[in-house]
Amino acid sequence: MDEGTHMENLLNKEWRDEVIRALNEHGFLFQQRVKETIREHYSTSGETSHPWKLLAAEYPVTATDGRQTRIDLVLDNRSGMYLSVECKRSHPDYKVWAFFDSSPTAGHRGHDELFIETVTTTQRPVERPEHQQHCIANMDTSCPCFNLYVEVKLDTAGRASSTERIEDAFSQAMFGQSGLMRKVYSFDDQSRFAVVPVVVTSAQLVECVFDISRVSADAGMLQSKDIKLRQHEYLAVNYHASDSLALNTELGHIPQRRSIEDDLVRWQMRTVFVVQANSLTKFLCWLADQVNRNRIRF
Repeated sequence: MDEGTHMENLLNKEWRDEVIRALNEHGFLFQQRVKETIREHYSTSGETSHPWKLLAAEYPVTATDGRQTRIDLVLDNRSGMYLSVECKRSHPDYKVWAFFDSSPTAGHRGHDELFIETVTTTQRPVERPEHQQHCIANMDTSCPCFNLYVEVKLDTAGRASSTERIEDAFSQAMFGQSGLMRKVYSFDDQSRFAVVPVVVTSAQLVECVFDISRVSADAGMLQSKDIKLRQHEYLAVNYHASDSLALNTELGHIPQRRSIEDDLVRWQMRTVFVVQANSLTKFLCWLADQVNRNRIRF
């Protein structure tokens, strides 16, 4: 046995378990698996394929608030819509993400309504405000939309819930989304585009169905008999992004803020899609179909 083979055998015998523990401790492997799924099923035709091309991984951008970050995966489908994908493995103790409250975010809005940031440019270079429109477009969708969420622990020991990892996923998705908006805007050949944040997770996604009148007014709690669970492969959250990530005038003319409601739905809120990793290809096919049928316009 030569020295190289001996060293390789020694490494596999003494270090392999430790290296596997280190790899499994972080989410890098999950991100690689998601990336490979996208590549495997990418095609411009075919019933079991999707048209979203992987453009980059670990793509560096500067968010609207100046924060430096990297987007896990960037996709596009040649229509001007980009996906800013955040890969988030669930916490080992909180493997279910539960979503609830699908009531309209603002009084006159529908409960299944998306909010997508868009830029439309009619002339380059932009010389006058009317040459460019930067806004959050709202549109109806068949995808279930929610306002609230929580991570659920499946055993009874210790704390039953958390929001740390899911909130981190949404925040990171929004930093990436706002940064990619700025990057794409700097490309002179883009006349119309949108960037949609997507979180792909290993967690199971469930909807909590209950009548709010069954929540006790004195304790703010439900009984188990008053709730039903419904599993989803993908869904949407109308996320109230940080004020530092509100629409920015550097990307062109934006509507005036006239009220709290107007500020929320025209400046602040973005829809984040949440996708169970095993259903990623199905989601990408659905989203492409929505765009092709003009159900999601930008």
